Amino acid sequence: MRGSPARWIVAKRREHASHCVSHVFPHLSSTPIRVPRTVNRIFINDLRIETRIGVYEWEQHLAQPLLLNLEFELPSAQVFSSDRFEDALDYTAVVKRLQALAADHTHKMLERFAEAIAEILCREFGAPWASVKVCKLAPLAGVKQIGIAIERGTRS
Repeated sequence: MRGSPARWIVAKRREHASHCVSHVFPHLSSTPIRVPRTVNRIFINDLRIETRIGVYEWEQHLAQPLLLNLEFELPSAQVFSSDRFEDALDYTAVVKRLQALAADHTHKMLERFAEAIAEILCREFGAPWASVKVCKLAPLAGVKQIGIAIERGTRS
């Protein structure tokens, strides 16, 4: 067998495990089990918002641009079969809600701001899983972006 001794050991362990399973469950040995996996996600990329955020006094009085990149799972797959707007998640409503958050919040840290966004996506819009990336644009000389990326909930 090619490769490292570790790969050979792993292959032998898999072979042994397969052999053990076939003795206990002979009907499973020849039929691979395939579970259909459906993942339905929405993404909103490069959403630019203005907000007051930061730990320094001057940052709390000056609106700064932030760039948001979001990805979150749909709470329901109903829209794929119904083709009805009532069954869809309204992207415009998500964007407006995040713009409202940016206009009126007390968070000083990007980390807490990102957490607030994830909470909105999961609690208000029913997303089981959310990925949120928040970036300050050109916060320091020679730096294009600085930010935080978080994931919340259970990814399917």
